[in-house]
Amino acid sequence: MTNEPGIYVVTLNNELPISINAQDPRCADKVYKANNKNIKVGKAKSLKARRDNYFKTFGEENVNFLPIIITKEINEAEKIIMKQLEGFRVRNPISNRKTEWLIGINSDRAVKIAVENIAQSGIHYKLVKGVVVERNDTFQVREATEKDYKGICNLIVSEEELFMIYLNGKYPLTIDQLIDLSKVRKELTVLTDEGRIIGFANLYNYEKNKCAFIGNVVISKKYRGRGAGKEIVAYMLNIARDKYNLPEIKISVFSENTTALLLYSGFGFMPYEVEERKNHKGKRVALIHMKLSHIKNEI
Repeated sequence: MTNEPGIYVVTLNNELPISINAQDPRCADKVYKANNKNIKVGKAKSLKARRDNYFKTFGEENVNFLPIIITKEINEAEKIIMKQLEGFRVRNPISNRKTEWLIGINSDRAVKIAVENIAQSGIHYKLVKGVVVERNDTFQVREATEKDYKGICNLIVSEEELFMIYLNGKYPLTIDQLIDLSKVRKELTVLTDEGRIIGFANLYNYEKNKCAFIGNVVISKKYRGRGAGKEIVAYMLNIARDKYNLPEIKISVFSENTTALLLYSGFGFMPYEVEERKNHKGKRVALIHMKLSHIKNEI
């Protein structure tokens, strides 16, 4: 067990509820009592010390302590994760205040939510050895065909969104525009869920044995925050590395697109240039160019 700071998940074996402050008789009966129906996702300055504290409170035989993420940014990491788990928090029946303990969710799902959201947050982290997060088996990535173009067009629901992902596009995006795009870009790719198109991306400005840009990255609104963006970006990185043997990949994103900025930062992309542009309303905006060198194996 590591002494490093990080995020953990703890579950219990006891059927009879035990006070979460069982060691302190002054308040033991005033706080929440947890059992094997509860789990908790929390932060720790020392994962080993936190595990030992749970052993003292609940008894070693009742505690299943799983460190999942090593990071120094534990406060921000916990805040991001708990925002996603808010609906599972239980209330103390005495004070009626929400506790940090959860109910109605199992540890596998909690781990998946935690890891996926930290991966997209831009926080520097590493997974604890042995932690495995199952990918969404219904997501599939494949080469786009002309039959997919209508579905790709349907991903863009506003002029603002088109500007964010395709500067030279004209709203609404049309099949003819995608046909023209396919003549100057490589690896037009779709992400699907049970056959339904939910994402799109491609490569452009390709320089043999040097670099290329990932472009036109868009995810259906319904699937945002569910790992779909990470799935298709990871696939494009793998294509750049394995098929084209590129040592560097670049991507551009507007400063207003916080979600995309955090996603790309999570992969290790770093800003190298900021360019002034005007958006579809004539407002000055910043286009941030980012790059990732020495592409590694992704998820």
